[in-house]
Amino acid sequence: MSVTGHSDVDMESASAFSPSEPSIDGVFVSKHNQSAEIYQIFKEDVDALLSGRTPQLEQPSLIQVIVNFKLISLVPKRTVIYKETSLL
Repeated sequence: MSVTGHSDVDMESASAFSPSEPSIDGVFVSKHNQSAEIYQIFKEDVDALLSGRTPQLEQPSLIQVIVNFKLISLVPKRTVIYKETSLL
């Protein structure tokens, strides 16, 4: 759970592509949607940090949470993109 009260994103259950669009890579769409959810949590955590709502003693741990969430979000998406571009 994030510091702002959001539950962690379920990395396995986020699937949001329409079967009516078979040309779209479902794995990429799923990873993109996961990163969008994580970005929203990231944005809210950063807003809490920069607005002064987070006590100063808790700020280092919140910064670590923010960094970890972004890394979790971007690594799988980047891997899918690199695999696709290496096939060209």
